[in-house]
Amino acid sequence: MPANTASKIVYFATILTSHNLKVAALLDSDNAGDQAARQETLVHRLGSKRILRTSDYTVPKIEHAEIEDLLRETLVAVAKTDLNWDIDSALAKASDKPIIDVFQRTIGKDFSKYKLAKAFLKWSRDHSVSDLAPHEIEGCTNLINAINAALK
Repeated sequence: MPANTASKIVYFATILTSHNLKVAALLDSDNAGDQAARQETLVHRLGSKRILRTSDYTVPKIEHAEIEDLLRETLVAVAKTDLNWDIDSALAKASDKPIIDVFQRTIGKDFSKYKLAKAFLKWSRDHSVSDLAPHEIEGCTNLINAINAALK
């Protein structure tokens, strides 16, 4: 269930755990995610094993990763094809930076996470997981396995 912002994770975790539901939190590895992961209430409610960070599942590892970094190669291709956003050269110079940061710096005010997500959903109608890059499949599989382990 999306919480919209990392700061709301504590509220959702409190409500859901009070109803005896199993809860795990997936936080981006940016500053907001760092702050949420350090909140004593969240750690108390979930325990550290049920607080997952995106940078732990990106292949290769990207510091300050956001969820989009799990699919960076595919998102770059989709953006280029569907939105005419070409960030290949900028990404080559910043391969260790979060993909959204590269998009924002390269595309500027025309960049929109919403447009990118919409293009990816359109792409996903005609494609399957096997169309993702092998390292994207690995990262997503590892994340799904960690979520399942956290919710046992």
